[in-house]
Amino acid sequence: MRTRVKVLVVVFVVLMLFSCLGMDIIPMAPVLTFLFGWAGFIGRVLPQISPNPGGFVMAVLALAVSATLAHSIGSWCWNPSHPQKPWRFKWTAMFLAMVAMMFAAGISVVAITHQTIWLVQTPGRWFVYSGMAGANRVKCASNLRQIGKAIQLYANDNGGRYPDSLPVLLVTVDLSAHPLVCPASDDEPATGTNKEEILKQLTKPGHTSYVYLGKGMTTSTPDDAVVAYEPLQNHDGDGGNVLYADGHAEWCDAKWLAAFITRAQTRPAPTTIHSTTRPMK
Repeated sequence: MRTRVKVLVVVFVVLMLFSCLGMDIIPMAPVLTFLFGWAGFIGRVLPQISPNPGGFVMAVLALAVSATLAHSIGSWCWNPSHPQKPWRFKWTAMFLAMVAMMFAAGISVVAITHQTIWLVQTPGRWFVYSGMAGANRVKCASNLRQIGKAIQLYANDNGGRYPDSLPVLLVTVDLSAHPLVCPASDDEPATGTNKEEILKQLTKPGHTSYVYLGKGMTTSTPDDAVVAYEPLQNHDGDGGNVLYADGHAEWCDAKWLAAFITRAQTRPAPTTIHSTTRPMK
């Protein structure tokens, strides 16, 4: 028995080490939440609890009255038929404990049912793994850099002019549909047996994760002008990657990106938007 416990402990520690390194052999976040989530909940709830001496006294009195009544009823029902073995108070305590556990179990069933329905109906992911989130940011920035290179190739063949839209790159410079999708988003790469089918899918929502601002830009556009960015929801509101005119992409925090998106949505096209302040990493 002890050997099995030791093996389980070693396996758990090894899995935790892999998880800390961003290599989840099995998803550890749900396991840890199930085992230790209650500790964080208690830590958040206890400071919000205000002592109520009057309520505590009333609860003690109610318990005492309930115990007295339950013991009296138990003795009245039991003793006449068992004169040699009178009703014990221990039995009363066990009965009250059983009633309390049944009450708590009923509340738990209602809470679990409510939370399960809420989770099922909640859009997006239930758990976000830190290692996966970091990898998705890197992959997303790589996608934008690929898009930036494709834009430069297009500009070289079209007198320095940027394409009017990202799908144009699939036809002119043979860019695949995969770099158009952020791995952290719910979007899926457009598929098809030929370029026409893929382009037709790209006209529908859910196949492009980035907002393109390059229409009207040229190779003479300042290097710090934003060519494309991703919505905040791609990375659960933590921020997003931005592609600049010089071809590099970098992560921007949520505050900077939200302010930039507001400016981008109110600009008179095709006015160029510059990053007037460097975003925080």
